[in-house]
Amino acid sequence: MLLSKTVGLFMGSFVIGIVSDYFGRARAISLSILLSSVSAILTVFSKDKISLAILRIIYGIGTKGCVMVNYVMAAETTLPNYKVLIMFIAGIGFQFGEVVFAIEAYFLRLL
Repeated sequence: MLLSKTVGLFMGSFVIGIVSDYFGRARAISLSILLSSVSAILTVFSKDKISLAILRIIYGIGTKGCVMVNYVMAAETTLPNYKVLIMFIAGIGFQFGEVVFAIEAYFLRLL
């Protein structure tokens, strides 16, 4: 099932990017939130592997859109003098989460 979410993330880069260019960033974020939340809820009720894989692909598309469009909006609405600082702050949350995840995995392994 990891592969299906990865395929969704890959497809989301293109699909949500095109949607945000044609229809606007706010509508693309709304669509991404809708896709990820509805598919996450429906995943619980899936009965077979095919529907689960399709819902995970849709979830990946929505998730990538939520991350990518917000990052682009932050870059576009920032003054040029502060763009590097804002992009650093916007990206540090992911890096911080990865460090916490690694520390958590290390201590859970010891249990």
